[in-house]
Amino acid sequence: MGTEELYPSDRLAAARRATATAGLDALLLSPGSDLRYLTGYDAHPGERLTCLVLPARGEPTLIVPPPPPAWTRCCSAPAPTCAT
Repeated sequence: MGTEELYPSDRLAAARRATATAGLDALLLSPGSDLRYLTGYDAHPGERLTCLVLPARGEPTLIVPPPPPAWTRCCSAPAPTCAT
């Protein structure tokens, strides 16, 4: 089963139409079953905001937290070398 069968692209369009019909400017989806159902993105709740902003008109925006500073330092450091 492919991604399109699991997460049909028309789900976002249907959610957008329902948002407009309800008279809302946008739908905000945080990690959980709704976000996973619409996008296939299995975000895990954390202490920092992760949110899909699905406007009634326009492109959706996914807000994700930046990596913690420790990850940035760790991942940007040069790899250690071994003496031979």
